[in-house]
Amino acid sequence: MRGASAPIALALFTLAACGSPAVEELQLAPGPGYEAELARVDADLSAALARADALPSDWKRRELVVGLLQQRARLTGDLADYQRAESQLVLAMESAAEGSGPLLQRAGLNYSLHRLPPVEADLAQVEQRINLPSTTQSSVTLLRANTAFQQGRYAEARAGVSEALALHDSGAGWAATARQAWLRAEFETASEAYDEVEQRYHGVANEPRAWTHLQRGLMDLDRGRYAEALEHYLAADRALPGYWLVHEHIAEVLVELDRTEQAEVLYRDVVERTGNPELMDALAGLLEADRRSEEAAEWTQKAREGHLEALALYPEAAAGHALGHWIDTGDDPAFTLELATANVAARDNALSHIQLAQAYLLNNDAEAAWAEVQHFLDSPVRTADGLVVASEAAREVGEREQASVLCLEAKGIAANADCK
Repeated sequence: MRGASAPIALALFTLAACGSPAVEELQLAPGPGYEAELARVDADLSAALARADALPSDWKRRELVVGLLQQRARLTGDLADYQRAESQLVLAMESAAEGSGPLLQRAGLNYSLHRLPPVEADLAQVEQRINLPSTTQSSVTLLRANTAFQQGRYAEARAGVSEALALHDSGAGWAATARQAWLRAEFETASEAYDEVEQRYHGVANEPRAWTHLQRGLMDLDRGRYAEALEHYLAADRALPGYWLVHEHIAEVLVELDRTEQAEVLYRDVVERTGNPELMDALAGLLEADRRSEEAAEWTQKAREGHLEALALYPEAAAGHALGHWIDTGDDPAFTLELATANVAARDNALSHIQLAQAYLLNNDAEAAWAEVQHFLDSPVRTADGLVVASEAAREVGEREQASVLCLEAKGIAANADCK
């Protein structure tokens, strides 16, 4: 991945200086923050690999390699890093005695890849160990709670996070608290929980600091508060200058703020740096809105190929991301339904059921869509986007009064919710 934070800052400044006076200048943070952080991880990884290879019978050395590869994967978003982490994890487990080895780390990696069924078996094995520290028990409890949340067991998930925090007052526990509150539309509680996350982090790496700012911005984006979201994204950029994940979200909110020239500069850069198909989709959407349909179609095709490659490697992890492509394009409704059904099988939660409802609507099956919406409505999850889909499904089955009620609820979360 090439580093491009300085050229992008210059390009955006040029757009602001030479373009329309109505275009507000965008100042991205200078400096090699992202590149330096990735270089540090790579240096640590090289040293850890050498130590592990020198004593292959010591699984704890290999465990450190796996952790660094997971850290690298969070930074790069590259599925190849997850593949490398899995390969190293296999080596670690092969050198460990039965019932030993990096079981908690394997559970965490499976969780990250949305392979939820194997998680519990590893957590249960960890709990069988003698004299388990409270910090480890907290990590087990928290991962179990987060898995329950992904599987739609919301009461269990909420209780589990509270239990984990009682065992160990961790930033990860407060982050889970924030995410759950956010999806319940309890935004003040979520914001306070993110305050707790920030107060508890004192590490060397800056990615966690950027991540917290990014989450605050995403929460504002869900509420249609675009200017506030941009403020948080820029704070994330200052925490880790040049981080592509932050830049793509800045581009997303710039589109909403009608600053499309700046957004296009950023999108083209992050697409070139990452080859991420979701970002190709976003660029295609921007180009289509600007009536550059031919180039938009080219990027849509490239995105589709990228989604299919990701689905072949990690179907559970890629399904939720890929669904957006097929739902938005409306292409191949049958495949969209197949993908959405598999996604619910992997993660039986309220938001997965909303995507399945969208797939049914695409297949002109309003009754089935309305049935899927009930899973969302029966849950504590409340998002503006989910309520918009629920409103559309209600209208399609003739429940016009209910559609209006759901639309009003959506607009109560995000005033610009696209429903009526």
